[in-house]
Amino acid sequence: MLLVLLDHRIFLYQSKKFFFGHECIDLLTTIPKAAANKIRMDCLQFYIISLEEIQRRLPLGTGIFKEMEFLSPEIAMGVKGNENDFTFKNICSRFNVDAYALLPEWRTFEFNFKSDEKDNLLKMGTEEFWITKMKNLNDNFLFPTISKLAKFVLTLPHANADSERIFSIVTDVRTKKRNKLSHANLTSICIIRSFLQDENLNCCIFQCKESHLKKLQRLNSTTIINIFFALWLHHA
Repeated sequence: MLLVLLDHRIFLYQSKKFFFGHECIDLLTTIPKAAANKIRMDCLQFYIISLEEIQRRLPLGTGIFKEMEFLSPEIAMGVKGNENDFTFKNICSRFNVDAYALLPEWRTFEFNFKSDEKDNLLKMGTEEFWITKMKNLNDNFLFPTISKLAKFVLTLPHANADSERIFSIVTDVRTKKRNKLSHANLTSICIIRSFLQDENLNCCIFQCKESHLKKLQRLNSTTIINIFFALWLHHA
């Protein structure tokens, strides 16, 4: 992608692979080729300026941003970069992770896999690499501290869509008739409803498992009511 941004000729050659939006694509098919290329070049210039501004304003390659590079399977496996450069000082402090427990796991990480295992792991995406494949037969993480940190970083939102969705849920739950809901109850209902939306579930098709019942036994009556209220509200 960066190569495309830096080379105008490659950009024009592969411009059909880029999605500019339906309206823009329709326009490009109805105007002369020179004008269409001008629009593509303007888009290119926009991306170049945006990239330069991001590099100028954000401390990329330093501090916590540098430490986030540990997520790359190539870096974790020692194929790219020097794993000894990572101290995890900033990121561990940010997410309240024990750096002293993490560093021994990190320094021995790549040596726990055979050559063929490394090759297979390097073909995986970042999420599958850290969340799915770093478990033993008992479904426990092989590297609990690193995996914990990876889960924290991978759950960081990359846009404001998630927060906007929560605001929408809050307005549905906390109405004029339900304006005395406590913050704890409101939070619980929003979390449950957000989960139901992500899993495409509602009270009619939700299947209560034995593990759910065991957890319900440890909860107070108010929390249980909130759970069933969230199920009903999501269906309604």
